[in-house]
Amino acid sequence: MLAPVTPPNATAHAGRTVAPKSRRTEGGVTDVELFAYDSADGARGALRDLRSAVKSTKCAAFRAGGMRYTGVAPRSAPDKGDEAVAYRIGSREESYVRRYSVVVVRDGSTLVSFAAKNFYDPQGVAAGEESREAGGGDVPGSARADEEPMVPSTVVDAQLGKVG
Repeated sequence: MLAPVTPPNATAHAGRTVAPKSRRTEGGVTDVELFAYDSADGARGALRDLRSAVKSTKCAAFRAGGMRYTGVAPRSAPDKGDEAVAYRIGSREESYVRRYSVVVVRDGSTLVSFAAKNFYDPQGVAAGEESREAGGGDVPGSARADEEPMVPSTVVDAQLGKVG
């Protein structure tokens, strides 16, 4: 649900990145992906499979494309849409760590995925540097490198209001 491609059995996909108008607003950028299915049963099945994968120790670490993902763990899902699933996941790029918080909501035959991310240098954090490296304020994510990324509820509510 992180890749901007249409997953198996979905009939269409659209994605955008949304950002707050002000840096003082809750959260950083959030990737929003919509996946359309032929029926509510198709979307329900895809979410059921995602939920199972998130809870499976077999999927706690895996490779997709050239990237290795680790730290997959369920999170408390918001009470939104017809049903929802939430999880965290991480990956490495050279010496940098990318952490994601993902919320996926089913609304009828549509899945809406929200992903907040944080891209940081763990050695810099250990040395007491609070801001992100490699791009400073231009790198998407929270304002502090060691903060866990969170999907803002305002973004979820606003985007789900457009789906219905």
